[in-house]
Amino acid sequence: MAGSTSQKPIKKARYDIEAARQSVAQRTRGAWLGATSGLARVDAYRRAVESAQTRLDATTIGHEVGARTTLDLLNAQADLFRAMRELSQAKYQVLLARLALARAAGELGDDALAAVNANLTRR
Repeated sequence: MAGSTSQKPIKKARYDIEAARQSVAQRTRGAWLGATSGLARVDAYRRAVESAQTRLDATTIGHEVGARTTLDLLNAQADLFRAMRELSQAKYQVLLARLALARAAGELGDDALAAVNANLTRR
């Protein structure tokens, strides 16, 4: 009986190690998916900003010739600013996902933080 009780801490340690390994793998997959899907979202929001800018330009011309109202112009501006805000938020989420991925991979250090900081100051 003494042998079976001495095996319990070893089994528990093995289970703890396996649980930690699975947790790291899950966090890494989640961070990877966040980064890759975030890049697709950034691309989509860039196109949305371009589209909203085109709409604003057309609405501005229409307003100048009297075919559009001031409300139409304000709505077009609001749509552009909304698209720009969503693009900024998507870029921010990608940066956070990259940090999470670096952390999950055990590579979060000064270089990763400096790269994110440089990306933020470029904006």
